[in-house]
This record gives sequence, structure tokens and C-alpha cells, in this order.
Amino acid sequence: MNKIYFAGNMIVDAIKRIEVLPKRGMLSKIFDEEMSVGGSACNTAINLKVIDPTIDIKVFGRVGHDEKGKFILDTYRKYAIDTTNVIIDKEKKTSYTDVMIEKGGYRTFYQYGGANDNLKVEDFNLDTLDCDIFHIGYLLLLAKLDVEDAEYGTKMARLLHKVQSKGIKTSIDVVSDTSDRYKKVVVPSLKYCNYVIINEIEAASITGIPARDKDDNIILSNIKKSIDVLFSLGVKDTVIIHYPECAVMKQKEGAFVVVNSFNIPKNKVISTVGAGDAFVAGALYALSNNLEAEMILKIAHASAAFNLFSPSSIDGAKPIKDIMKFINK
Repeated sequence: MNKIYFAGNMIVDAIKRIEVLPKRGMLSKIFDEEMSVGGSACNTAINLKVIDPTIDIKVFGRVGHDEKGKFILDTYRKYAIDTTNVIIDKEKKTSYTDVMIEKGGYRTFYQYGGANDNLKVEDFNLDTLDCDIFHIGYLLLLAKLDVEDAEYGTKMARLLHKVQSKGIKTSIDVVSDTSDRYKKVVVPSLKYCNYVIINEIEAASITGIPARDKDDNIILSNIKKSIDVLFSLGVKDTVIIHYPECAVMKQKEGAFVVVNSFNIPKNKVISTVGAGDAFVAGALYALSNNLEAEMILKIAHASAAFNLFSPSSIDGAKPIKDIMKFINK
């Protein structure tokens, strides 16, 4: 049995479907809303548990002593995910995000850090960590792990080093942030990562290599250059850069593998919220089963594609048999 543990952001998404994001001072009607779990530690863990219920999954993080925190824990338990290592924070409320979804699936986020801001290295009982893969996200959105560390660069890098020293493979995900902190916060962790699975915006912000041209077309040669830079910064095994049109993967001693996304008609897309996390879940499933690179990307793309048919980050998830049927069609 594979054991994959998840840590990081535990969030409640307050999803509001709107006609259009209004200009400052203007009004836009909300025509539907719902509440769902969100954040890397929720979305990726739950999507993976649906893909393969036999995987042993535990989660590490913080929620507040409030109704939103209870909602997150109840949702985990619904999927038979171990929440023993989730800390109930008495100081801060559960993190939440107001997610505004426009017609066509475009989304805008307003985020409250809450209990996630208190997650720190000391919250992890590393003596009991016995998984195959430890995945944490999102870097840039975990205040006490993103801070500077005199020895390792950041506290996150310190944590990842400690996990790797136990013979556990580490995996990270990064939030798409508008700040200029990528190099300071993300780069120190790369030398302690086995798997880095990020989108083109995050890759460009980390490496300084533009992913798109002035007409918003992907520059594939630059995506490949970014992957090479990420390896030069210390990534040990695999880098995957995904974007709506495609995904590019390279294992350290392998060739570049490029696989296009599935063509989903725009009128079928309900929301893109959580599609990146669903992609990561599919990739981790395939990586943990040592599948070939092309199949890793196909499974990740299919997992993300199913996510597009649901307004939440988890309700579109499907088991691996449905994913394979989708791929084969």
C-alpha cells in the first residue's frame, strides 16, 4: 500500500458565481454560491483518495476552533482521511477564501490566512513520519514556514530537509501569487525536493524566464529552460510544469515529455477552481506507481479535466478506472 501524506493550507472556499468581476466601486450580482474545502492539503489529498481509496493518506495542518474548522475535519473524515495530526488552533480562525467565479470559469480569490499562518516546523512529529511521499503546499501562503532560516534559507526548507533525511520523497506546490517573493521563499526549498509540480506562472516567477509571449502564447522552449533551471537549483527527481494548453515533464536523467491537455469545450466548463490541485493529485498517483512519463501527464490532465465539470475543488474527482476510460476514449 502506498502512503502519501499531505501538509499545508487547509481552507474553506466560499464560492460565489457572478456575471463578471466588477470594476472598483461597481456592483455585480451573485447568482449562486456554495461552500467547499480548499487549499492544497484539502484538495490534493481528497482528489487522490477518490482516485485510489487504497492509498494511506494522512494530513498535517491547522484549523480554527470554529464551524469552518469542523467543516474541514468532517469533510476529511467523509473520505476516510486520517486527521490525527491536524491541530485545532485556539488563537486564529480557520482560513477561508472568497472565490469569485465569472462566466467561462475565470476565478478571482480573496484570502484570509487564519490558522494556516501559525503552521510551523514544530507542528510536525517527524519521528512518526513513515510515508513514501510527503507533499506540502502552498509555498508563499504559509507565513511561519515561508520565513527566513539562517541555516536552510527558509523554515520550509528546514522541514523538507528533515523529511528527506528519513528517506521520504518530498513534493511541493506553490501558490500563484502577485508578489515578488518567489526567489526568496521558494528557491531555498528546491534542493530538498524530489518532485516539483507547478504551473507556468509560478515557474516564470521562480526562474525569471517568461512562459508566454506578448500575444499570450506559450513559449515551449522557455518552459524547457525553466525546468533545466529548477534542476540546477537542486530538484532531485522530477519537474512538471502544467498550463491550460499542455504539460511538460522531465525526470532528471530523462528526456522532455510534452503532452497536450484534453480539449474540453468551454461551454462544459463550470469552474477552474482546484484544477491545478487535481492535476497534482493525478501526477502523485502516477508517480507513486512508477508509471511512464507520458501516462503520468495523461492521468494528471484527466484528473484536472474532471475537476472542470464541478464548481468546487473536490466534487469532480473520479476513481482511476474512470480516469483511464476517459484517457482511452
